[in-house]
Amino acid sequence: MVVDQDFLKENVNRYRKLIRGEKVDFAPFRLWLDDTFVTWFTGIAPTKYFADFETMFEAQKSVNDRFYDLRDFSADVSILDIYFDLDAFASDFSGLGHTMKNAYGPCHVLGPGLDNFHKYRCRKTFSEIRGVKRLLEGIHFFNQRLPKHKQVHYYFGSTGAMDLFSIFRGTEQCFTDFYDNPVCVKKIFDFLHERTLGWLEFVEKTFSSMSSHNNLFDKIDIGEDYCAYLPSDIFDEFVVPYTGDIFKKYKNKVLCSLHTDGDIVPAGIGTLNHLQLDELMGFSPNIDIKKFREALPDVILGGNIHPIKVMIEGTAQDVKSAAKYCFENANQGQKFVLCTGGAISAGAKPENVDAFIESTYETVKY
Repeated sequence: MVVDQDFLKENVNRYRKLIRGEKVDFAPFRLWLDDTFVTWFTGIAPTKYFADFETMFEAQKSVNDRFYDLRDFSADVSILDIYFDLDAFASDFSGLGHTMKNAYGPCHVLGPGLDNFHKYRCRKTFSEIRGVKRLLEGIHFFNQRLPKHKQVHYYFGSTGAMDLFSIFRGTEQCFTDFYDNPVCVKKIFDFLHERTLGWLEFVEKTFSSMSSHNNLFDKIDIGEDYCAYLPSDIFDEFVVPYTGDIFKKYKNKVLCSLHTDGDIVPAGIGTLNHLQLDELMGFSPNIDIKKFREALPDVILGGNIHPIKVMIEGTAQDVKSAAKYCFENANQGQKFVLCTGGAISAGAKPENVDAFIESTYETVKY
């Protein structure tokens, strides 16, 4: 089946209408092809891909050309150094053996006792930070080569404080810290939150006036992969004052969208209501989407095709069946966006990606 190109081009406009409460004929979709898919599909080594903007651009162009002009271009650069001085940390630990390096991990800046937090936390302005400079360089490089409707920017959103803490501390340790050292953890969360709010202001000031078809500054995205795995009291102490506060600041100004594709316990889904979110996008595929609709009756659900069991291991018909199931069981008052439960990554069959795109026209029609 060949999907009409005009139908696909209108997807972003359908999404904008949906979040404004306007009637649409088809559910919008998000085709979430991540960098691992791009490098796998093109056969380019990830180290080369991330090191060179020309290689990155050409790889993304190959994927975009193959899949109906739908893959959003992105200058993929790490900006974790807006939070911590990763260069200073790497220099201090350059002489350590492999055992000690592995104990910290590539970005595990926060060591035992969390007592090195003040030493490495970033105090620079955003414009001074190496990662931000490289990001702006990449965006300029891409936009010199792209037509207007594909112009890139930096998305209006951020990783949430809890996910950031897990990156800098290490996932295995961060959960016990909530119980063993809550006072120190909250100080770190306060810092991460303050930097995130500043970063959101920087992004809005830098990119919101940019004229681009895909420049969605009518929503804010926050990623928190582990938040619905927590007991309610820990959730209210370590998620609501941070991610919840971001949504509170932007509520009724833009759509408040949460992404959480980490492990979720069914009883934890309802705690997401504490955040007053408007949309749950790309959430865990390991729980039936019916459970999410029951617990979040007023929230737009963007999901929930399994990115591994269906997109990688399944067939094209499996993809279409999953899209049909998601739509029939989660559509309620036009509060549904077709998406995978996490990114479509390396190994996903091209014919399955085609089937996902075809489902947007064949299946998710109101």
